[in-house]
Amino acid sequence: MGKTSHLISPLNHSHDVGAFACHHKPLETFLKRHALKNAANNLGRTYALTEAGSQSVVGYYTLSATGVSRGMIPGHEFLPRYDPMPALLLGRLAVDDKRRGFGYGRSLVGHAFARAWEASLLAGIYLLAVDAKDEEARAFYIHTGFVEFGDTPLHLFFPMSSIVSMLQPPMGSSQN
Repeated sequence: MGKTSHLISPLNHSHDVGAFACHHKPLETFLKRHALKNAANNLGRTYALTEAGSQSVVGYYTLSATGVSRGMIPGHEFLPRYDPMPALLLGRLAVDDKRRGFGYGRSLVGHAFARAWEASLLAGIYLLAVDAKDEEARAFYIHTGFVEFGDTPLHLFFPMSSIVSMLQPPMGSSQN
């Protein structure tokens, strides 16, 4: 099957989460029972991926604020002495089992990069962190460019400076 067009937007009550099925049941349960409540309590923002013309959620991720111990970051001796370092947490990324292999996971990560960049324009964010659920998720994040924190292979990060470099237009370029 080929990739279809899709939309990623903040999860709201008009989204249909009923058919979402994930082999990691806690990720499925979070979407169906907790994502909207967490947003209402300002604990995290969940973004839903839907295919064109549908409100059925086929993928999602959550962003929330966090801090990362300065000592966990490779090269920390060269960093400012803030502890913890301000960060954004990419949490609970999941794609419906029937939609795996369509590139939706990479689309969700790219969308998260764009939201992280927007947030960094409002507040200090040094990195985007993620806690991989297992080795399969770790391999996915490594493939998308995340780097391991020192001794914790399932805890990874993507420097905000790299996200800004990827998304910010080059100096002198015109924006239409």
